[in-house]
Amino acid sequence: MQYNQLSIMKNVHLAVLCASIIIMVSVSGCIWEEEKEKKGEEIYVLEAVISVDKNIVYPNEIITFDASSSKGDIEKYYWNFTGGNNWEDEGTEVTHEYSEPGYYIVKLKVVDVNEDHDYDTVDVYVNYKAEYEGNITKDEEEKSYLFPLKTSAQSATITLQYESNRVEYGPLSKPNTNDLDLYVYYNESDDSEVKNSSTLLDPKATGTIEEVIKLSRSDLIWNLTGMRASVKWAPDCVSDAAIEYTLRIEVYYNY
Repeated sequence: MQYNQLSIMKNVHLAVLCASIIIMVSVSGCIWEEEKEKKGEEIYVLEAVISVDKNIVYPNEIITFDASSSKGDIEKYYWNFTGGNNWEDEGTEVTHEYSEPGYYIVKLKVVDVNEDHDYDTVDVYVNYKAEYEGNITKDEEEKSYLFPLKTSAQSATITLQYESNRVEYGPLSKPNTNDLDLYVYYNESDDSEVKNSSTLLDPKATGTIEEVIKLSRSDLIWNLTGMRASVKWAPDCVSDAAIEYTLRIEVYYNY
């Protein structure tokens, strides 16, 4: 019994001694760092830092990435624009452009003289934008336009514009009616409707008529490849002449 007590006390003393040494080393290290700072000595830091001139763009728009704010004795700057293991040694300042819309993560890896390394990342959003000018007749009934989607798409806005048909006749007037309607469908062949803009217009509307459909994230996730926007001849259109219009489709990948 006495032997066990002595052994336990010995182990306790040993543990206390080890803890004291660790604390002393830690404290002395902190004091040493503080002394270095007081003496004006630099503490070595290796840090990768990306600066970007813009990170919300359209396809084929040039983006400039700058790593000159990175810290350390850096020898190599490696860039990754497309994921995977596609690292490129391109220096401190590089340009890149994306031909396809979507959400991308750009990575920087810096390597110093001791072959230590550090990373930084930046998000890039490539939005989609297409604009069409056309005309439609009563016999054609509908013209469709496909637009691509990726799973990272967050929202979309489809805008149809054409000129009001309102006409003034002195004290009397011909009220404005819907000449065209705008519909959005899930894909090229499926007529499952997402949304439409066939609500009645203001009878006194003049100038450019604008019909807008806004699609949320929940509207877009049902189709992972693309959707279809259709310009239709409205049932209450009183004209027989071709109607000119502009259709603008925008898909946003940024929140």
